[in-house]
Amino acid sequence: MGKATGFLDYERQDKKAEAPKERISHFREFHKPLTEEEQKKRIATLFDLNNIRNNNIAALTRLKELQQSDGSWAWYKGMNGSRFITNFIVELNARLALLTGKPLEGDALTMQRSAFSFLNKEALEEYKNIRKAEKNGEKVKGLSDEALKYLYLVAISGEKMPLADNQTAYNYFLSKVGETLTSRSMTNKALAAIVLDKAGRKQEALNFIASLK
Repeated sequence: MGKATGFLDYERQDKKAEAPKERISHFREFHKPLTEEEQKKRIATLFDLNNIRNNNIAALTRLKELQQSDGSWAWYKGMNGSRFITNFIVELNARLALLTGKPLEGDALTMQRSAFSFLNKEALEEYKNIRKAEKNGEKVKGLSDEALKYLYLVAISGEKMPLADNQTAYNYFLSKVGETLTSRSMTNKALAAIVLDKAGRKQEALNFIASLK
C-alpha cells in the first residue's frame, strides 16, 4: 500500500554472508549472491506497472495535500511557502514530462499551474525590488540564482506569462543572463545556456556551452 510519504516499502533482501571464521580460511567473495530466481523477482518488482501506478498516485496525493493555497510548497507543513522548494518540485514535474514525452495532466497539471502562479508572483516582486533599488542609485549587476532558475523553469516547461507585468519582469531577467558568463558556476552556466537557446539566442547559448569546457 502507498504510505503517507508517497513511497512504497519493500522488505530488503541482502546477500547472505559467510561467518567471519569461515571468511579467513579463503580469499573468495564471502557475500553469496542471490539466486537467479530471486534476482528475477526483485527486477520484476521494479517494473510492476501496478506498483508504479500506485506509487505515482500516492506521491501526487501527498504533493497535493502539502501544496498551499498560493501554489507554493514549504520546507515543512505549517511553514510559509518556499520559493526554493517550489522551484525544486516544479522542476521535477517539468523534467518528468520531458523524460516521458507526455505532458502533465490531471492533478499534476493543476498543481504545476498553481505553482507557477506563485513563482510568477515571486519573480515579479523581485523585479520590482530591483527596479526600486536602481531608482535609488544602486547598481544591480547580474542575476540571482532564483531568477535564473525561474527563467530555466519557464524555458523547459513552455510556461506563458499571464500578465504584461510578468512579461516585463521576464524580459528584464533574460536581458541579464549574458552578464553572468564569467561569474556563474558550471551548473548555472548550463542552465543559462538552456535559457538562451530556448529564447532563440543561439550564439550566446553556444558561448555559455563553450565556457563549460
